[in-house]
Amino acid sequence: MDTQILSKRIKELRQKLNLTQREFTEELSITPATLSAYEKSTVNPSISVIVEIAKKYNVSVDWLLGLSDTTVTQNSIKTYADLVKFLVDISKTDMKIVVQESYLEYTTLGEPVIHYCGILFDTRNKDFEQFFEDYNKMNLLYKNNSIDEEVYNLWLEKTLNKFENIAINDCEDLPF
Repeated sequence: MDTQILSKRIKELRQKLNLTQREFTEELSITPATLSAYEKSTVNPSISVIVEIAKKYNVSVDWLLGLSDTTVTQNSIKTYADLVKFLVDISKTDMKIVVQESYLEYTTLGEPVIHYCGILFDTRNKDFEQFFEDYNKMNLLYKNNSIDEEVYNLWLEKTLNKFENIAINDCEDLPF
């Protein structure tokens, strides 16, 4: 963990909210003096404090730790476009997103068989199924340097625009 980034992000969050150190810590299990030490990077917060800050101020733990530039938490997925952004972010770890009808197979003894590591989706939403097929093709072209980042980002922007106004109202609306 890069404590410099964590310190900077905690201070940045507090200042963005226009809060004093005392105000920032009112509902946290730390004192303003402890927060000051975190912001100066002289003391590292515990994992529980990091999670507490993330929950209280609705920011991503990944953002606090410098693993992401996205400040919002994952539970802010409101549209299919938000879901696409989330999936694109997690797939940057060389995970291939695969769509298939059935997500679990069994041996003759009734034991589950896992063929690969990935995210499995129900294919009831054909637009979303097409997104995954297109995404895998575009991602492969990009990784093989067949297309540049600008072309890849233009395709992604067009795709996000397509899904931007399709709200996800509850879990039943999700395509997985």
